[in-house]
Amino acid sequence: MKKQKAPVAEVSSHRNPSIVGPGPKKFGMTAQVPTIVLPAPRLLRIADAAQYLSATNWFVEELVREKKIRSIIVGKRRVIDVDDLNSWIEKQKEAA
Repeated sequence: MKKQKAPVAEVSSHRNPSIVGPGPKKFGMTAQVPTIVLPAPRLLRIADAAQYLSATNWFVEELVREKKIRSIIVGKRRVIDVDDLNSWIEKQKEAA
């Protein structure tokens, strides 16, 4: 009986270790890539808040100027809490 040689992965000088060798499919293995699920951000910038409300940046800025929605400044950025947006939405539903 002849001994079978074990397959040897090619070594690459590339910095990304995921691009080294022929990969697990060539050897009959399945790759399991971990999935990272990040929570939704609680504080949204003006543009993100506008997208959340399906509105324009100008409209959200107007709500902030008129103090209909509270905002805070984090560093140099004005942000709005998602809970404040949700409560504003609920007030709009009640008024309708």
